[in-house]
Amino acid sequence: MASWFVLLENVDLLNSQLVFNLFKLLANHAVPFPRLFLSSTEEIKNQLPTNIAVEHLRLSDHLMHDLLDDQHKTSPSFKFETTTPLSSVRSASIPTASRLPTQMNSSIQPPSSPHAVLLEKIGTRIKNKEISGCCGPMAKETLKETLNHFAEKIVWIYIDVFIRDQLVFHSDEFAASPSGILFEVLSPNTLQPNGSESERSYHSTVSTSSVSINTIVVFYGFSEFWNIFPFISPLFLKKDGYSAQTPPFLTLDDGSTYWPQENVQFLMCIPDEEGFHLNTVKKFDIPFHVVNENLKMDMTRSWRKIWQRKFSELFNKISLTEIMDELVDRILSPMSSHFSETFLWPSTLFEVIYQDLTEVIPLSRTTSVNDTLRITVVLATANFISIFSDEQKKVETQLTKNLISIREKLSIQIPEDVCNWKISYQDASKLVRWEEEPFCQSSIDKDSAIGNIMIVTPNMDRLLFYSIRLLSFGHNILVHGPPYSRKTMFVKMISKYLSTTSNGDFTIEFLWLDGKSRVGNDVAQKKFASIVDTCEKTHQSKQLYIVIDRFSFTEPLLPIIEFFVDHKTYWNNGKLCKSDAQIRMIIVTDEEDYAWLHKTKALASTFIGIAMPPSSKFKDQKPLVQSLIAANFTAKSFSSEYHHILESFSSCIVEIVRKPYLVCRETETSITIRTFQKSLSSMALATRLAKSFFFAFPDNCPDPNALLRLFIHESARVIGDAIDPSHRPTFSRDFENLIDENFNTTQQAILKHIAQISDNEEDEEEEGTEKKTSTTIDMFDLIYSEVDAHDVVDGLSYEPVVDRVQFQRSIENFLFEHHRNHPKDRIRLFVDWETSGWVQRVMRVIRQASEHMVLTATPNSGRTQVVKAACVACNATMMHMQVDATCYDTFISRWEYALSRAISIIANTNQHVVILVHLDFCYEKVEPRWMEQIKLWIECPNTQYLVSDEQLHAMGEQLIECEKNLATQMQTIGLRLPGQRMCKYLPVETLKEPQALRKVLEARIFDALHVMFLVDPQFKSDFSWCTIFHVPPIEKSKLLSKVTKIVSDCKVDEAAQIIVTTFFIDYIQTTEKVS
Repeated sequence: MASWFVLLENVDLLNSQLVFNLFKLLANHAVPFPRLFLSSTEEIKNQLPTNIAVEHLRLSDHLMHDLLDDQHKTSPSFKFETTTPLSSVRSASIPTASRLPTQMNSSIQPPSSPHAVLLEKIGTRIKNKEISGCCGPMAKETLKETLNHFAEKIVWIYIDVFIRDQLVFHSDEFAASPSGILFEVLSPNTLQPNGSESERSYHSTVSTSSVSINTIVVFYGFSEFWNIFPFISPLFLKKDGYSAQTPPFLTLDDGSTYWPQENVQFLMCIPDEEGFHLNTVKKFDIPFHVVNENLKMDMTRSWRKIWQRKFSELFNKISLTEIMDELVDRILSPMSSHFSETFLWPSTLFEVIYQDLTEVIPLSRTTSVNDTLRITVVLATANFISIFSDEQKKVETQLTKNLISIREKLSIQIPEDVCNWKISYQDASKLVRWEEEPFCQSSIDKDSAIGNIMIVTPNMDRLLFYSIRLLSFGHNILVHGPPYSRKTMFVKMISKYLSTTSNGDFTIEFLWLDGKSRVGNDVAQKKFASIVDTCEKTHQSKQLYIVIDRFSFTEPLLPIIEFFVDHKTYWNNGKLCKSDAQIRMIIVTDEEDYAWLHKTKALASTFIGIAMPPSSKFKDQKPLVQSLIAANFTAKSFSSEYHHILESFSSCIVEIVRKPYLVCRETETSITIRTFQKSLSSMALATRLAKSFFFAFPDNCPDPNALLRLFIHESARVIGDAIDPSHRPTFSRDFENLIDENFNTTQQAILKHIAQISDNEEDEEEEGTEKKTSTTIDMFDLIYSEVDAHDVVDGLSYEPVVDRVQFQRSIENFLFEHHRNHPKDRIRLFVDWETSGWVQRVMRVIRQASEHMVLTATPNSGRTQVVKAACVACNATMMHMQVDATCYDTFISRWEYALSRAISIIANTNQHVVILVHLDFCYEKVEPRWMEQIKLWIECPNTQYLVSDEQLHAMGEQLIECEKNLATQMQTIGLRLPGQRMCKYLPVETLKEPQALRKVLEARIFDALHVMFLVDPQFKSDFSWCTIFHVPPIEKSKLLSKVTKIVSDCKVDEAAQIIVTTFFIDYIQTTEKVS
């Protein structure tokens, strides 16, 4: 046989056993023994036999150009296969005796990975002036890493951070010296040695071909980049070679030409790979390189390059390192690759595993340390990756497939629902469920406001555990998820845990940014500069966490944060400043905005995303509801008999909020008709229905049947009122079936008691008339009210209405007293049983702390009069607010005026304030971002911009007095509204503490302010955070009796009203005869 030449590639990835088998195979089949060529992407650390010569590959320019021509077509010798078993990579994989000296004069080493090839390719093209920058999601990170190896000075300009006048100052004066950040970068030395400014040049006669570059300026931006791009486009290279002869220049506003320094090269960086941005660059004929893949270290290389040595030092045992090699190969790498779309931070998994092993390994027995290592790694991998995915089942399914390869080496069986298990704190060899040994306890304080009650479920506990670990490692986190997935509450839980576990010498403080400080570049710049200044002053005594809730991809704070975390630079008082302040940030955003952040990779390198499961798939929904109801039962000392039916209540709630009729339709009319479907949030409805149990007291619910009646009424009010009136009969039937299935009784039997009492009350008033047959009551006719209720020892009297006539008279008496005291402010409302129920529904919202409402119906349906009547009955102050959606300034100014008036009333009295917001005709013009800002303020009041310290001090004495009166009522007669905080007596020294006084004021606003919106029914799904009342239209058969009653109530001097009403009655009677 002729001589063989055998090439063995990637010999650094072969262990001694594989090498032996290969050589044995060649010896048996190749005679004579072949000549071997061994190729390696890295220098082999171990010694080679003396008859093997080592020579570094020297690449010619032509070969290097071909190699770098396409980043996806890398030479196989330099391509690292992720499927190569890592368990075979050992430091002593090829045993040899000695080694020949290598040739050290070779300067060019082969690239070790596709990412290195890409960096070298881009760097070469930049130096050769073949491209003017990079585009694509990975453009910034790739270009930054490429330029880090350059000797030139690199200057990054984040265009989106600044407004136009900050970049290029506009001057009306002809031939004025250009100024702005851009010119400070382009010409840093504008003064001559004699102190005079250099003359402005209008042309260049110096060829730039021989000028060496010492500065590279990179323009980075996305949203605002294109506003200034036409101005700066002459700075970049062109494909036609024209720029090789014409130096970069700028055309100023006065028509003159500005020539930058000739030793400066300009690049652009755009985090987009398609659409308008890419087309604009192509239109200007600017060459660029598209970087749309992440070719950086994967899980395997991160282990080999960084973490293998750290784990070896931790283990101090070769066998454990070999087991870890196998686990990286069989478990970690496949799991990371499978969830690469959402799990973008593989190195953090090693951080988590390393921390777990430092706690578990010392507690393990010597004989079981191997099993402990495998189990710890498997559980940490499953639990940690699951926090980045909204589908826990997918993580468990994929892990089960990967466990097949190592299952025989495990001493215990890993459960199928592995994400619900962890290693016990007490026994490292034992697995426990998360709920058996919770990391964070629920916060259920009977003295706290309803917004501060925090229920920690098993899934939430796992998210808290790993999020707090990531924060302790120094990472920033980005919490994202669909609406109403408890993102804000999750951050509040983190805040409470870190604040309670911090030591006394080093405190932790959470600073929540309000919405107004994030509108406009100049406002956001000043706010962020003040945050940096605060962190620098308190870094030795306090760790500050900045929380940005309802974060939007388009808001100006995004590029400011990005600029700071990337380069530790920020804009303050007209200049760029550097800071080493260690600012930890937590961003909360919705899925839509996170999709843009994920697409552009804006914060991917500095923020770790935590995925909150959607409410429709949230397995913790039932335990959450059950825990809220149990918290109320415990706080009010209900007997164990009530606790036994908690399971039935929570099952009914979870089932009813997922019905298909909880969907409203929107129709957009254009050339084609499109129909949108928006569901009311099941999580919001379930939580609100669970909170309605706070109206249950031992006095008004003396037995479980009474509590069940209250539950039926609240279900009709919270869910039945929110859906379309045409679907209410279906809802009533479904709910009745759920009651019959989950309780040992029927709904008719529960409501029969109220119906019999009502019949008896009517019989007493109608003595002498023919006795009626017993009636049944519908769930929508069951009304609970504090009007005409009996006195109670504790809490608010909230009882079922059994005497309808008396209840209607009581509402009429409220209106009569109001008309007598305010003759010019009449409430034009016809009071009957139906409208009395509407008034009571609004009163129910006013009677609960921090509850708001949206009333949906067609205009002129009487909603405003219903709200006015409810405010009169509750002795609350009502004010109107007409929204002006012309622009943001007019919109926010109306809100600030209304809120300022409300704050003044709340600070000086103990009255509740209702702001009625009219959005019937302008809601479509209101930007969603504006409404998000208002919602953020309502849920978390911030008076910093509305009440100055001087105003706060002026109202301080009255504020303390009002708190004293509330505290007296709560402690003596137990008059505390459901969900309201327990007020305390404030010392006079509080006047000297503005922060404490402001905190009390904001707590009072949280309790006493109620915002009610009037909107069209098609937009009610946008207000799932409020109690929704879809006002039903008046049935035609009831119109005649209502109008007749109105005529009988009219006075003689109201002739015009009588004439119009009489005509209306005649019209109705004529229509009925015709029909």
